Amino acid sequence: MATGPQDTVFVAGRTGDGGVLASWDGTSVTVTRVPPDLLRGCLVTTLTAGNDGEVYLATDGAGVLTYDGTWGVHPITESLPTLAETGLRPVDDIIVTADGTLYVACRHLLAVWRPD
Repeated sequence: MATGPQDTVFVAGRTGDGGVLASWDGTSVTVTRVPPDLLRGCLVTTLTAGNDGEVYLATDGAGVLTYDGTWGVHPITESLPTLAETGLRPVDDIIVTADGTLYVACRHLLAVWRPD
């Protein structure tokens, strides 16, 4: 669970047919399905939200996914170690700071990405 701008609360979960991202703005709930091709059968392990409203989802193998109205794979994913036996990039934890710097813990490595 993460809190974003205007106290929006974000929660990631899994349904029978894949992952979802739910947000609650104090009035209504919005549920968005995570595209299966991005999630690749992996689970969301944690998430955080930036001040700009972008949500960052750490996964147990698909790296870091992003959502700001459009889904994507964060560029930091390419810098993360890959498990040789599976090709997965598991992320243990993430945090984004007020200036948009993203810190990612992945298999005894701390990766840092700063916005341009």
